Amino acid sequence: MIELETLRLGVEGKTLIWRTLLVVAAGEPRLDEYQLHHLLDRARGQIDTLETLRLQAAAAVFSPGAQRDS
Repeated sequence: MIELETLRLGVEGKTLIWRTLLVVAAGEPRLDEYQLHHLLDRARGQIDTLETLRLQAAAAVFSPGAQRDS
């Protein structure tokens, strides 16, 4: 659970970077808006995947029959 939540936070941070660079890209010829949109879309897909895995892990960990380490 912790690892999945940490990964999700990291990917959320990447989306903020790509969104910020997209704002700057309009006036900065060194930034490729197409590539930034691609990176943003990819990060959003990663978030979707991580959220699915996180919810599955939460169900496994917190379900009434889940095994607990002593």
